[in-house]
Amino acid sequence: MEVTGLKQIEFLNDDTKIKFSQHSDAFKNTIFGTLAHQIVGTMTYIDETNGVSAELKFGSMKKKPKDYFTGVIRQRAENGKWADLT
Repeated sequence: MEVTGLKQIEFLNDDTKIKFSQHSDAFKNTIFGTLAHQIVGTMTYIDETNGVSAELKFGSMKKKPKDYFTGVIRQRAENGKWADLT
């Protein structure tokens, strides 16, 4: 199942709004075998107020455990482009 669209969290104390996308779910062996549920896809978090974003990727790494994920944090540079923080 693929989920699309953005959700938003609002913090009332400083008017910060964080938009985020939802991950997808994969269900395997629903008829035979042991049922398996795996989170897959990409989740993106964007905080425009503070110029920060994060991206998490689930289920895309070969030869890694099923629950392995990777991620990156980005900050908006003065030129308006997103730069990875190291």
